[in-house]
Amino acid sequence: AEYMGESGPALSAMSEDKSADESRSLMDSVHSSTGDFIEYEDDFVVHSTSIPSRLDKLPFSSWHLRMVMALGVTWILDGMEVSLLSIASGVLQEAGTLHLSEVQIGFSGSAYLTGAVVGAIVFGYLADRFGRRKLFLLTLIIYVISVTLTTLSWNFPSFLIFRFMTGLGVGGEYTAIFAAIDEMIPAPVRGFVDLMIDGSWWIGSCAAAVLSLYFLNPEFVSVDSGWRFLFAIGALAALPAIFSRNFIPESPRWLLTHGYIHEAEETVRHIEEAVIKEMSSEQKRVYTEAKESHSVSRVLIARAQMNQSAIFHRDMLSHRRVARTYAGTLGYIDVVKILLRTYPTRFLLASTLMMAQAFFYNGIFYTYGLILKRFYGLGEDKVGLMIIPFAIGNFLGPVVFGRFFDTVGRRKMIVSTYAGSAVLLAATSLLFQFDCLSVATQTLAWSLVFFVASSGASSAHLTVSEIFPVEIRAQSMAVFFTIGLGIGGIVAPSFFSFLVSLEARIYVCIGYYIGAFFMLVAAFVAFHYAVDAERKTLEDVAAPLSFATDDHMKLRIQLSQAPHTSV
Repeated sequence: AEYMGESGPALSAMSEDKSADESRSLMDSVHSSTGDFIEYEDDFVVHSTSIPSRLDKLPFSSWHLRMVMALGVTWILDGMEVSLLSIASGVLQEAGTLHLSEVQIGFSGSAYLTGAVVGAIVFGYLADRFGRRKLFLLTLIIYVISVTLTTLSWNFPSFLIFRFMTGLGVGGEYTAIFAAIDEMIPAPVRGFVDLMIDGSWWIGSCAAAVLSLYFLNPEFVSVDSGWRFLFAIGALAALPAIFSRNFIPESPRWLLTHGYIHEAEETVRHIEEAVIKEMSSEQKRVYTEAKESHSVSRVLIARAQMNQSAIFHRDMLSHRRVARTYAGTLGYIDVVKILLRTYPTRFLLASTLMMAQAFFYNGIFYTYGLILKRFYGLGEDKVGLMIIPFAIGNFLGPVVFGRFFDTVGRRKMIVSTYAGSAVLLAATSLLFQFDCLSVATQTLAWSLVFFVASSGASSAHLTVSEIFPVEIRAQSMAVFFTIGLGIGGIVAPSFFSFLVSLEARIYVCIGYYIGAFFMLVAAFVAFHYAVDAERKTLEDVAAPLSFATDDHMKLRIQLSQAPHTSV
């Protein structure tokens, strides 16, 4: 369709000079091959499809597992990167290495997070514009190159730049990957799968801790070489993921809302064939019966007369035009307007959850090694050992609580995990303030705190990835990733590093109490505004902008011979 700016393959034969009747004839032939149907409402061409419903009613299978493993590996690598900086912070301060100060360590963490924000913004736009799949290889290659360069750092400025570049790749992965996974994972297990992917971050963290016991031990590896080998391992671990992503298709939901109707149908058909092969006879019977009750979504895909057009959103922004030629060209100004004016309470919810967990996590974890060294006199080669139980506790949190987000419900679980982690952190801080803990008990206390907090933090990413329309999903995630890390993440490492440098427990505890307070505020907001998205299709949680519905987001296509203009 011409209004999409680039002709979808299934509709490429529709040129400007075709008559309305010829266009209708071709559209009918395209849709008859998919088993769906179209209808004409005045100046509208509406495609009715069961694709979203079919995706959500498939049982979770080995196909889904392979997809999750191929895409979710980024979170393991991210866990390694963040943990390595925390574990090696003491080594990097030694004269034989980069000789960084504690403040410079904090700024290095902030540089990584700043890069992640920029990457999320840039690649989030590209993921909505060109599709999820096209970004997978690019962002992973950026990550591998950047980590490799980190191993070659020769001073603080070079280390800072390469950490920024590494964050750039990870941030880009975040938006494309979560969008793709949420759009292809069955609704009944979406919460559990998202939390497990987030929890896999701690597998990387644990791996970094174990490896550091050897590579940061001067008896085995020289001081200046050990930390470089650790970062190099992260780059090598990412290489297999480049090849494992080749089998992953483009998101059918993205294809559908961008006019690639035939490709969306073919993709779903291939997924169904792969999953059905694994089904038992009873599962096949149940799925066959479920197919007969698939719900139908109505999507605006073209207009009857093929001339240039502009899309109008009559229920949003006081009837102002908010789209250009198709949904993928919405800019961030347009996206923010939609979020603020159409989803104000969801905007507040997502912002609060992301900021609170980012400050809570990044402030404490980035200074984990500094705390153990400064206040407990722990040697550099032992810091990694103390992170292992901490990482295990974080990983087990989503394992234990993850399924409850799909059964008990999003709202109840978000409130309980955020409030519970706030109370536990405040209690641990009080014990730390009065020097009541040893290295072992401090580590166990933190492990308990983050056993609960890890599910809360993961639920923030889950919430952001599922409560906004598919056309702006990746960009919405980038917006809240920026808000969360910009305020809670980039500031927190430097702020906590400064508190540690004051060498007084009371100042560190002030930072902890602030983090606990933010988590309580987020729990309060979630109690009032959390979205009950458990076991619901994404289209029921947030209707796509291109879906034609009676009571939500009615798009209109204005017939005009004049060239369309940008917002």
